[in-house]
Amino acid sequence: MMWRDPDRVCHCLLHEPLPDRDASFNEHDRKLIADVRTHGWHIVMIPDDAVTAGWVFSVGMWHTLASPELAVFGMDGRHAANVINQIGEQVRTGLSLGPDVVVSDVLEEGRAVGFRPVDASWYDPMFGYAKWFGRRPPLPIAQAVWSDSAAKFPWDEGGDPEGTLQPSLWIPADQHPIGPWTGMLAEGRWKFPVRPDTTAFTTTGVAEKQATIVFVFHDRDASWQFMDAEPWVQGDIVVSHLGHLIDQDPTLDELADLPIGWEASRDGSDKPWVRRPSAG
Repeated sequence: MMWRDPDRVCHCLLHEPLPDRDASFNEHDRKLIADVRTHGWHIVMIPDDAVTAGWVFSVGMWHTLASPELAVFGMDGRHAANVINQIGEQVRTGLSLGPDVVVSDVLEEGRAVGFRPVDASWYDPMFGYAKWFGRRPPLPIAQAVWSDSAAKFPWDEGGDPEGTLQPSLWIPADQHPIGPWTGMLAEGRWKFPVRPDTTAFTTTGVAEKQATIVFVFHDRDASWQFMDAEPWVQGDIVVSHLGHLIDQDPTLDELADLPIGWEASRDGSDKPWVRRPSAG
């Protein structure tokens, strides 16, 4: 990962223009290039869709500032864009980003922003427009990661390493825990027809990783329940994310096509699932 490098090599569409390609540019392409020329970088906002939550990233900072492009997750798009712009202006006036740098004046409530290099395995699914403009490596991208209310980052002891609000893009896509930000992005590992952050119900024993899931119900209202073999009462039921449970027990992948109104059971974690229509 390159951080700020005044001697960097840049192969972008402004450093190495392709005249014959201009005719294929659409309105958005031309605006991106104009923004980089005029302002130094362009902001791309990816909205929520059926597979992923949205995120925001810059295009042009490597060209203009010899500094990595920036990406922000887990907050309102306009707020994230403002964070990127503020950090970009600090880089313009001399700030050099790196893994030990913390910016503490762009967020409220005492939250800080730290930086981690994005692994290249995330470039194609998440930063295609940056690759289009940059054309070919080197094209460093840094994730601007914001701390929680206790000033802890995901990599700190007591932080949120599962990335419920922010992914950990410094981890290669095929090694990243399945969760709200992965799913179909993680190279086809996600098999269920709904998002990883779909609500699922389970027991405290399963949630605390003290019990094995042996009963799965895909109820008629399309909700999912993952239960262990211990007797339980209503107070034992907790809400989780489907992705967290699948990441905890990958054998549940076998039930991705369990029809609505069906259930499955097994006698242990190493036993086969038996499917049947739910009674009633």
